[in-house]
Amino acid sequence: MGGEHDGGSPVPTPPLSALVSFAFCIFCVFFCFIPTQTFAALVFPDIGALMVALVYTLFGFGVVVSPTLMKRYDPGNLVFIGSALYIPLAISVCIESKAMLVIGACCCGAGASILWNGVGVVLTNLSDQETRGRRAGIFSILNRLNFTANFILGACLSAGYDRSFLFIFIITFGVVGTLGLGLHAKFVSQPIACAKATALAEKHTGADQTTIFANARTALRKFRHSRFRPYLFTNYTVYGLAKGFVYSTVGVWGAEAGGTGSLGYIVGLYGLLLVVSAAINGALFDACCKQRAKSKIFLFLIPVTMAWAGMYLSFYARTCPRDISSLWMFYLSSALIGAGNGGVEAMGYAYTSYVFPNDSATAFAAKLYAEVFGQIIGFLLPALFRNHLTTYVVFFSIHFVVDLLNYADTLRRHCQRNGTPAVELPAAVVVQI
Repeated sequence: MGGEHDGGSPVPTPPLSALVSFAFCIFCVFFCFIPTQTFAALVFPDIGALMVALVYTLFGFGVVVSPTLMKRYDPGNLVFIGSALYIPLAISVCIESKAMLVIGACCCGAGASILWNGVGVVLTNLSDQETRGRRAGIFSILNRLNFTANFILGACLSAGYDRSFLFIFIITFGVVGTLGLGLHAKFVSQPIACAKATALAEKHTGADQTTIFANARTALRKFRHSRFRPYLFTNYTVYGLAKGFVYSTVGVWGAEAGGTGSLGYIVGLYGLLLVVSAAINGALFDACCKQRAKSKIFLFLIPVTMAWAGMYLSFYARTCPRDISSLWMFYLSSALIGAGNGGVEAMGYAYTSYVFPNDSATAFAAKLYAEVFGQIIGFLLPALFRNHLTTYVVFFSIHFVVDLLNYADTLRRHCQRNGTPAVELPAAVVVQI
C-alpha cells in the first residue's frame, strides 16, 4: 500500500487538459443529476424522497464492491459506466413514470459507487505528489459549478417553459458528459493507468488483492491509519453529517429567513463559496508543509472550523426573536458551511491521493464509507428530531469535540516523533470512528 513517503510511479505528470476535460464531463453528468434529485420529490411527492434515500443506500452498499472493480477493470471505463447509470433517473422525472423512477433510482445508486470511487482513482492518476491540491481544486471547481443547474431550470420554469422540455435539455447534457467520459477513458485515462500499472509492476512483487472481502477489509483498515483517521472523521462529520443535515433543512432556513426568494440566495451563496473555497484550499494544500508533508493533515482544521461555525450560527439564527432580522445570519451560515465543505472536498481528494498514491481504490472507498454514512444520518436527523434545536446542538457539539480530539491526538503523535514535548491526552478521550 502507498504511504506518505511513497511518491507513486515514475510516470510523467499528465497535461492539465486531461484533468479539465475529465472535470467538464463530470460537470455535464451532474448538471443533469442535481435538478433531477431536486425535482424528484416535487414530481413524485409520495415516493420521490424515498427514492432519493434508496439511491444513497445502494450507493453505500456499492462502495464495498467498487475497490475490487477498480483493481480488475480500467477506472476510466467504470466512471463511464457509472455515469451512464445516472441517465434513467432523469428520464423518469422527464416522463413522470413511477416504474421508471424505481428502476432509475436502483441504477443511479449502483452507478454512484463505481463513479465516485473511479473519480478518485482517475484524479490520482491525473496528478502527482506536487500537484494533488491544485488539480483536486480545479476538478472541484468545474464539477461544483453544477449548482447553477437548479437556478437555470428555476428561471426557465418561471419564464413559462415546459418542465418536460427542460428535462430533455438537461438529459442531453448528461448524455454528452457520459459520451465524453467514454472517449476520455479510451484515449486519456486508460493509457495513463496502463503506464502507471506497468511502472508499479516493475517494483511490486506481491500479488495484488482482488477479492471483495480483502479489499473491503483493507478499506476499513484505513480508519486505523494515524494520519488518515482524522480526515475520515472530518469527512464523516462535515462532508457527510453536516452536509446531509443542511440539505434536508435548508427549506426551513428559507421559510424562517423570509420566504422562497431568500432561499435562492442562501443556496446560491453555498454553491458559490464551495467553488471559491475549493480553489483556495486546493492551492493551499500544495503550497503548505512542503518540507513536512506529514503536517498536511492539520490544514483540514481551516475548513472544519468554518463549517462548524456556520452550523452553530444557523442554530442561533433559528432561535432569534421575530423582531430581530436573522436573514444575514442565514446568509453567513450558508457561506461558511459552503466554504467548509469546499475545502474538505478539494483537500480530501488531494490528501487521499497524497497518502495512498498506489492504493487509491481502497482509500477512496474508506472516504466514501465515512461520507455516505454521515449523509444518511444527516438526512434522517430532521425526521427523527423535528425542530428540537437543543438536541441538534448537543449532537453536533459531541461530533465537533471528537473531531478536534482526533487532530489533537495526531498532533501529540507528531510531536513525539519529532522529539517535541506535547500535552498527553487521557486515553479515554482519544476517539476513533
